[in-house]
Amino acid sequence: MKIAVITPGRSHLLDMSVQFIKQGHEVVFYTMVPKSRCEKFGLNRRNVVSFFYVCAPLMFLFRKIKFPFDGNRFIYYLVCRIVDYLSSLYLKQCDIAITISGCSVKAFKKAKQKYGAFIICDRGAKHIVVQDYILKKIPSAQQVYRKDIPIELRQYEMADMIALPSLHTFESFISQGFDKNKLFVNPYGVNIDLFHPVSNITPEYDVIFVGNWSYQKGCDLLTEACEKGNFTLLHVGNIIDCPFPQNANSTHIDAVSQLELVDYYAKAKVLALPSRQDGFGLVLFQAMSCGLPLVYSHETGGPDLRNLITKKEFLFEMKEYTVDSLVEALDHAVNISKSLVNQRNYLTEKDKQQISWEAYSKRYNSFLISKFKR
Repeated sequence: MKIAVITPGRSHLLDMSVQFIKQGHEVVFYTMVPKSRCEKFGLNRRNVVSFFYVCAPLMFLFRKIKFPFDGNRFIYYLVCRIVDYLSSLYLKQCDIAITISGCSVKAFKKAKQKYGAFIICDRGAKHIVVQDYILKKIPSAQQVYRKDIPIELRQYEMADMIALPSLHTFESFISQGFDKNKLFVNPYGVNIDLFHPVSNITPEYDVIFVGNWSYQKGCDLLTEACEKGNFTLLHVGNIIDCPFPQNANSTHIDAVSQLELVDYYAKAKVLALPSRQDGFGLVLFQAMSCGLPLVYSHETGGPDLRNLITKKEFLFEMKEYTVDSLVEALDHAVNISKSLVNQRNYLTEKDKQQISWEAYSKRYNSFLISKFKR
């Protein structure tokens, strides 16, 4: 099949595209990412249509200058509109068009009207109306960008299917009246060659949190839990809207490349992700592959991940969304991590196959084949 994949950034759709090509599909990847960077992640440049030079000036401003009044998000919104418009101009014949949510409307319309393509909107979080409702209850949190809402809703309406990564995202679309037959749930994957246990390193911290330090990801709750349980904390990532604790037990490291993350996972006993809403949380996959027990809320991909592995006793879901529940889960996880001192690895070979990007794409491929057989 001929598949068009449209996304401003690399996202998980690049990994998916690489696997689709291996399965014999003709894939064209439309993006602002330069072809050279796509090649570093395994996607041949001949499969890439890049709008890098058009988007680069705006992305330079986005990354280098902090504008007032949501100016940075407006710039990224413009980048998405440019990628959508240029993708629609350059779009080649396709049987299937897959785009990240919030990006394509014009390209979707052309794929449908000109080529009769099957349209898939890939949404990596809850339904945007539900996401908006959750964040509005926390006024100090970074809110949903208002201009994204009509774009998202239009995409949901245009799509033949909506691809989701987790149970809680599925539940959010059902709550908004969506037909479950229009929803496809497929947990993400991980590069198991890139993320692996590191031997002969003694963890320095009880807990690691990787990603944006924000209210959306429950970092205020994690701060209280670490203080109450006297856990040492390592954060790797950007600080968004939640203050980072200023005490001797807490350490912040600015965001690093994926290639460096393995060394930081090795410094901790447990990964925590107590999100209020989080599409999946790829860090769960990464930390698990590095041998760390996981602590997470229901509003992540943790419950889905639990169904994919054998030794479920290393995964801890918060019983309630409270500080005490998080402290309890962290305490259990830190204690069980002691059993992994000599071998920080609880995944079987079958588990590794189940959580790989190859497994993700195989599930996706089987789904597409079933649709086209009808």
